Amino acid sequence: MDITRIAIVHIPVADQERSLAFYRDVLGMQVATDQLVMPGMRWLQMRPRVPGANLVLADWEGIAAPGSVQGLIMQVDDARAAADHLRAQGITPAREDLGTPFGDFVEVADPDGNRLALWQPAPGMDIASIDPG
Repeated sequence: MDITRIAIVHIPVADQERSLAFYRDVLGMQVATDQLVMPGMRWLQMRPRVPGANLVLADWEGIAAPGSVQGLIMQVDDARAAADHLRAQGITPAREDLGTPFGDFVEVADPDGNRLALWQPAPGMDIASIDPG
């Protein structure tokens, strides 16, 4: 068996509308799918501008508790500009690690406390070039 890609990551949220506003309006993701799949289960799938794994903002039973995602890394073109954009939206980054050997990181929490890192790779680096050792 070969895994060919990560397709969808569930992000447990308490309020899909509030999370939609954050992921769409603050992070700039696009709505890929927004439909009721059964009573009480809205499939709200977000996608990045460049193809990659999609996020499903899930508030239905059986998903982990809202705020339980830690360490999700999302690639950005410019981490400093991302931090400035967050501050302009009234959101203070939880942490900024600029100039690391792997690039620049800006950590932010979504409205439920799910922690996301916005990552600008160091020049010449991409996710495939990282060797965990």
